[in-house]
Amino acid sequence: MVVLGGVAVLVIVLALLRGSGSRTPTSGSADAGGREGGEASSAGSGGSSERPMPRLMSRSGGGSGQGGSAAVVANKVTEFSRGRRELVGKLAEKLNVPVSPEVDQFFSAVEAGDWRAIKSMFHAVSSQAGAADAPAGLAALLPAIKETYAVAEAKEAWPAEDLLSYGQTVLAALKPGMVYIGGSRWGSAIPSLLNETSGEGRAVLLDQSMLSDPGYVEYLGLMYSDRITTLSKEDTERAQGGYLAGLRERAKNNELRPGETVPEGDPRQAVVGSAGASQVSENLMLALLYKNPGMTVAIEKPAPGSPLYDLATPMGPIFEVRSPAGGGESGGGVTTPAQAEQTASYWRDAAAQLQALPETDATVSRRQSMAEMAVAQANMLASRSLGGQAEQTYRSAMDIAPASIEPVGELVKFLQGSGRVNDAQQVLDDYVRRNPGSENTADHYRRLLSGQR
Repeated sequence: MVVLGGVAVLVIVLALLRGSGSRTPTSGSADAGGREGGEASSAGSGGSSERPMPRLMSRSGGGSGQGGSAAVVANKVTEFSRGRRELVGKLAEKLNVPVSPEVDQFFSAVEAGDWRAIKSMFHAVSSQAGAADAPAGLAALLPAIKETYAVAEAKEAWPAEDLLSYGQTVLAALKPGMVYIGGSRWGSAIPSLLNETSGEGRAVLLDQSMLSDPGYVEYLGLMYSDRITTLSKEDTERAQGGYLAGLRERAKNNELRPGETVPEGDPRQAVVGSAGASQVSENLMLALLYKNPGMTVAIEKPAPGSPLYDLATPMGPIFEVRSPAGGGESGGGVTTPAQAEQTASYWRDAAAQLQALPETDATVSRRQSMAEMAVAQANMLASRSLGGQAEQTYRSAMDIAPASIEPVGELVKFLQGSGRVNDAQQVLDDYVRRNPGSENTADHYRRLLSGQR
């Protein structure tokens, strides 16, 4: 049985769903998608017991090399931009708002591959939308513009082969009909780019960071209303209102959570803010699950302690969340020892693949992204008393990104909590030996081990 994270969350969800319908997503309406060259992958379990296998940053890029991969990515960004330009036109027509010349110039810059012009026009459009005298309806067009800017930025920031491999790894993990919710900038933008330019069988992809934006909800309705029961503006407003009511109450009682603030201490002036936006987004994702019984969701990285975290289990490099409204054995929130061993094995394989590649300045940040994914899954395994597999996954994350302190720090805290202080000290000693000049970074965790702040 899946138990949600607290009665308060259930109250919020019920409020969100008051008056809302529900729909079971069409079976087979989306598949793994985004596989270059029509490759089938074993990474997506698709209901089978086969262990997901990582397919990460390859040397050859399918034989095309960086030059050929760069052309593939450039063509995909152009195709993505054209699709989003068309969507903006449809949304503008639906809302009866004009498309400004700056918006057209932005899309033209993306399709021309002119990064300087892309940045300039994006900031111009964003400033225009945020102005007091902003053209009516421009804010509703921003989600498509933001998505397009993010994929153009990814093209500039990532080596082409790594971008393709990263996106393929995420999309290949998806089961047929699964909805994917990206949480980070690259975790949303790169899979979206490959998904939208893969031809048939596109998956439903959402951006968690934009869910609390009513304009994004309108945009999702245009994109996916024939695939799933989408959220409404009223859902968003209720979620924000519920959060603000709780925030005001916490402010009165001096019980604000980390990251929460109230201007000048006046609860009447409370705003959602960045900390609140994350909570509102999580509640909206949970509401989406309730509105689509039987729907399965893949999420990049649920926040520890959140209701979605309680419903999630590792699946390849991401997490699977099943609707608690679907009935029967959802499997959500339960991680068996066999599943934990699959997770540990997945990351051992990923580490072996990455270690076989030459380390360059360009690939360090990509390794960091993969290490963060591994750490998130190790933390979940540890929280579910699957310590052996958690430790293996922490160590794989260290192998993936040897210079990163995050997996080291998380393993140190895990070992300390297990009473293995000497082992934790050894982990820090090994990190300093592998990374000369990192003693100051490691000292923070040494102080924690000795009981100091």
